[in-house]
Amino acid sequence: MNFIRPRALLLATLLTTTSAVALAETPLVEAQSRVAWTSLRTLVSKALLHGQVNPQVAACVRTLPPNSFHQVIRQIADDSFEPSAQGMVDDFLNSPVGQKQAKRAWLTVFQNQQLPLPQPMPEYSAEDRQQLEIFSGLTAVRRYLDESFLDSPKASPLIQGRVRELMQQCAEKVTRAAASQAGASQAGAPQTTPRVGTTAATAATAAAPADSAATESRDAALGAIGTAYFIVGRIGKDCLSLLNRPDTAQDFVAVWQKRNEVFVTAASKYQARRLAEARAQGGKAQADVVWGQMTGAVRASGEGAVRGMLDQPDRTAACQRAVDLIDKGAFDLKPGQPMHDELQSLVAWAETQR
Repeated sequence: MNFIRPRALLLATLLTTTSAVALAETPLVEAQSRVAWTSLRTLVSKALLHGQVNPQVAACVRTLPPNSFHQVIRQIADDSFEPSAQGMVDDFLNSPVGQKQAKRAWLTVFQNQQLPLPQPMPEYSAEDRQQLEIFSGLTAVRRYLDESFLDSPKASPLIQGRVRELMQQCAEKVTRAAASQAGASQAGAPQTTPRVGTTAATAATAAAPADSAATESRDAALGAIGTAYFIVGRIGKDCLSLLNRPDTAQDFVAVWQKRNEVFVTAASKYQARRLAEARAQGGKAQADVVWGQMTGAVRASGEGAVRGMLDQPDRTAACQRAVDLIDKGAFDLKPGQPMHDELQSLVAWAETQR
């Protein structure tokens, strides 16, 4: 009589009990799409903090659905595994230990970006490790666990291509919206479509007078300064009392302003000039449009950044990290940071406006 070995029996049981779970896509595609989607969102959020991405484009990226990478992940899966092998990986990912492994892979994205984890990293129990060992007896599962699925020579170009495609879609969406806003606020004026990556306020610079102070570079610098100012103020407001700090939010902002005085002063001069030019062009209504575009962009990017830092299970710990970053100058506008050339250019312009 032939007996089924305990290891094979346990493996068969694990596969049988998990095979009926149904998802919109296969577990393999769902798990890896979530990793790719989260990677894009976290990278864009960090780029936003450093002024490397248009705030409206970043906001658009945050609205992309989790299935944005399904098609490309499906292609990678089909190129990497035979159908039967995919089925084995799917069965693994449907198991309790596989679901835990998928969650760990997702949370590792935040660790790699040095961001707070949105939830605790699950730990493997002794039983989990036993199941991992059993599943690893399957060549397909072992390959899936040992190889970096999204970083393989075949996968990487496809993922990067999809990222570029999604970013381009968002950039074009922002450009269309900016051009539409500019057209609505300047009816009858000659229109020029702004280049991809400009802020909403910059969309109006194409129709500005030849001697206007408005430029895309200065608008971008103004946005970066305004966003940093907003983040510092909001964190001060939300966190100082929670941390039992004696200083007020106003004190907190004042310290940051003092360290960045040259940039804050330049931003104030440029903002005043932009509003004065808008008022001269179209009266209070036009000035209100420009003001709304400026503050709207800053608020959108600033609120997104603050949420990313503070919306954590341990609010106090998140606040402490954020306040420490500001105290240590992480949000100071200093050499070596992205957009420093634009910031220095704005300062140079402001010095001519004495």
